[in-house]
Amino acid sequence: MKMAPSVTRLVAIQVFLLLLAFGARAGIPRPAEVPPDAPEPERSMLSRERAVLLKEWEALKRAISRHNGRCRDVRPGSRRMSRCSAAQKRLQSLIRAYAARAVVFNDRVAGAGGRKEMTGR
Repeated sequence: MKMAPSVTRLVAIQVFLLLLAFGARAGIPRPAEVPPDAPEPERSMLSRERAVLLKEWEALKRAISRHNGRCRDVRPGSRRMSRCSAAQKRLQSLIRAYAARAVVFNDRVAGAGGRKEMTGR
């Protein structure tokens, strides 16, 4: 079954955008550094959570690189294009899920620093 040229262009554009997002890290936020003045036990908890997110961020970077390497120069309508398209959808789903967790984490980290003065610690 051949893919229509417009679908082929759409897939090519999506791959390009994925490359662009990876290159700029615009769509894949890195976990923020935990401020040294964050009060305990919050600082320890955030540090552990950051370590997990950072490993996931690195794994996503590697997965994107592998995907882009495998799916470069794919012939329209080929089985490989179908596999690449399916793999890209799975990867985008993983990126969205990770990004949502990272944004929540980064927001918590942004609120963690400087609380010492407010709490009197």
